[in-house]
Amino acid sequence: TYFAAGTGPAVFAGQNINRIDVFGGDIKAKFRGFTVGVEYAQNNGVHDSDSVVDKENWALDANVSYAFSENLSLTAGYREVRPNFVAPGYWGRIGFAVNPADLRGPYARVRYRFSDDLSVQAAGSFLEGTGRLPAGAGGYQTNDDLVHVVAGVDYKLTDRWNLSFNYEGAFWRPRSTAFGSPTTNPIWNYFTLGVGYDLG
Repeated sequence: TYFAAGTGPAVFAGQNINRIDVFGGDIKAKFRGFTVGVEYAQNNGVHDSDSVVDKENWALDANVSYAFSENLSLTAGYREVRPNFVAPGYWGRIGFAVNPADLRGPYARVRYRFSDDLSVQAAGSFLEGTGRLPAGAGGYQTNDDLVHVVAGVDYKLTDRWNLSFNYEGAFWRPRSTAFGSPTTNPIWNYFTLGVGYDLG
């Protein structure tokens, strides 16, 4: 995939730009019950015809999934988003931080269906700063850690009514000055209760 987006006069990573070139690709393969996927994307800041921001501006996601049965599936992967990656689109959320960058680390997801009416899912990401920008420039360092967990339960009351309960927690352990005070450990907690009705 490739596209160019005109920005008008703008400053990106300390450079004057008027266009962002975005390109990337993804591949997925299945074999012996496994599904393997790799996605890569990159955005270059361009001024006229010169690429002036072409470092620390990419994102990578590699994962493998396995279905142990029709009721149990597991996914494990690795994601890294460099600090200058700002491509349009959506690649995730941690609490109120949409499209977080400058983080890397492994993640895992599991889903289990107890019955046609009850299923549970849980996911965890174990992240650290990429350390690619100085702390004085606002970059997360490799000793800035984050554990992000999401868990939920879906229950089908009747053919039309269903309930869901979800929890999300982000547990920060910053140790560099990039986050502010290295002695605080912010915790973000979210609880969501949902009620659904099937109209058709």
